[in-house]
Amino acid sequence: MGSAILGSHTPSGEPIGKRCHAKDFEYNLYAKANERHGSLDAATQALSSPSGWYELLRFGRNLGPDPLPAHAAHWREIPTATGTVWADLNAEGTFKFSDADFPAFKGWNCFDDDGSPTDQRCDSLHLKTLIRDPDPRNDRRMEPVQLARRLGEPTVRAKLRRAICRFPSEWDQSTIVERYSWLLTEDFKSTDDDATGAKKWERFVNHARAISFSNLPAEFLKADWRFHPREFVGVMRTCGWLSIEEFAQCIPRTSLSGSVSWNTAILRARTHSVPYNKFIRVFSSGAMQRYVQNIAQSLIETGLFRTLTEDGRGVGKSYGPFYGRGYHQLTWAGNFRDFGKFKNFPRNSAIYNDPRITSTSAHPIDSGNQPIIWSPRYDPSIVEMDAMQAASASGFYWVSKRFRATSNINRLCDESVSGNTVGFISWLVNGGGYGYANRQQFANYLTNILLDEPTVTGVKNFHYPSLSPTLTGRFPLRMGIPQDQTLSINYERQAP
Repeated sequence: MGSAILGSHTPSGEPIGKRCHAKDFEYNLYAKANERHGSLDAATQALSSPSGWYELLRFGRNLGPDPLPAHAAHWREIPTATGTVWADLNAEGTFKFSDADFPAFKGWNCFDDDGSPTDQRCDSLHLKTLIRDPDPRNDRRMEPVQLARRLGEPTVRAKLRRAICRFPSEWDQSTIVERYSWLLTEDFKSTDDDATGAKKWERFVNHARAISFSNLPAEFLKADWRFHPREFVGVMRTCGWLSIEEFAQCIPRTSLSGSVSWNTAILRARTHSVPYNKFIRVFSSGAMQRYVQNIAQSLIETGLFRTLTEDGRGVGKSYGPFYGRGYHQLTWAGNFRDFGKFKNFPRNSAIYNDPRITSTSAHPIDSGNQPIIWSPRYDPSIVEMDAMQAASASGFYWVSKRFRATSNINRLCDESVSGNTVGFISWLVNGGGYGYANRQQFANYLTNILLDEPTVTGVKNFHYPSLSPTLTGRFPLRMGIPQDQTLSINYERQAP
């Protein structure tokens, strides 16, 4: 997103927002979503939820089941060549795309107008038009020599990176002659010495067979749309979705929190990878630097993804039945109350899963011990019994957490993955020093798993700052905190 104005009603109505930079807009989505929900009348609010608005504002659509009023508008001011226009991005008939759709407005073009689709030549008029000299006075600009010269132009190369062309597989050994026979009349055409052309053709066919394959699967041969490999991989990397195996690699085999075999990690990844991926996609946009910081906290909070429930279930704790639940262990009645408002959960008409919560019981909202009567709010047990709600609760906490006169932990993730940022986020999530060294160890381990670093093997030492008032009293992003702690990391990825 570039600069934009978030609108609440119609373009002709009252001023409804302020121009904001793309990054600040994302950081403030939680507040904007609550603002949109709060601006509705009581009857419409019953059909709405801040979480539904949050998804609409982030994606231009509501991805999940969280309520959103019918025909909810998402007005945005869009700059054009002749000025700005207002558009409702959620209007009926609006086309919605993701990067995986390879939309044309992102520079992607599909070419399948080749007159000879079974050979290996490119004879697409549309592709030639893309490549040709833009000067109409050049009446030779569609000639092969002129087109070939244009291939080295930076502007042409940029366009070709997002060209998706349909042509047969170059790896199919059985169709070499069919695909390259045109060479017999061009590059290997008969000359005064007919034997020379025949020998060149024979050498070429032998070479092509040596670097191709026989008996390729039919599915491979049907996949005849070709991408620029680096561009394709680059786009796919932005999705931020981890497979089961990739998620399992994020659970270290050996750490301060214990040992987990590869088979156990796979089993846990099968349970948690989908809800966790969705949580990151909605609340942290799939950015790998944010993923590192999130999982570094979740690994200690969930016991290496063993559980979504705090051990002991709050027995003997001030928060009692509002014990830690979810991937970041949402705790205290106040946080559960605010999560319920965010999701606009219906009132609970039955008894609660935890008998400590009754129709008249009061519970402190936080460590300040200000009590509230919980009933008839929703049953908080859904945060531990439903992995999707556990993920949503963790995302809610991540983007709503206030600190240093601002909010949204993603702000800290975007600064860096360092001992300072990990330490400060640890304090925000835990409120104290529990598992501080573990979180630092996890973050360093995950940096090598998820970020663009050369693969590390074996056991390595690293340094990190102590959790101190200097670190938590204010956030010293650019201050040189002494790295006075040393810890080892085991980078073993899988079981022997």
